[in-house]
Amino acid sequence: MSVRPCTNIEEDLKPVERNGLLYYEHGTNITVVCLMPNHPALKSPIQSISFFQKSACLIGKGKKGACKVEARSRLCEIKNTDGTSHVIRYGIPGTLLEGNGRLLKDPELLRRSPTYEGYLGIILASSKPKESITLHSVV
Repeated sequence: MSVRPCTNIEEDLKPVERNGLLYYEHGTNITVVCLMPNHPALKSPIQSISFFQKSACLIGKGKKGACKVEARSRLCEIKNTDGTSHVIRYGIPGTLLEGNGRLLKDPELLRRSPTYEGYLGIILASSKPKESITLHSVV
């Protein structure tokens, strides 16, 4: 299997791991939120993903529908076919610019490509986090 080359934009992103999430941070405080490939939510097939923001926050790339979020705010809930449920929190405060609406139609995209096409959201971070709470699993 060949490795996809990085784009110019991806070369400018710094990956940072915090509590099961992978943040791709840019110097402009734009941050792409992804699950780590070894995250427990990716161990079994995904039944559904539901975002906690109103749909206006998931589209528009930060224009009129942008939502303010706190580090402890819930980003989404991932339900697996084995009955487990994972609530994912942002882990950083800022403004949600875009949620990955493709995951609503194709939740398995998250398992196929968790750090690229299966990203969870794009945030304009208001500060660097001191601590993050990201995962609560319910069986």
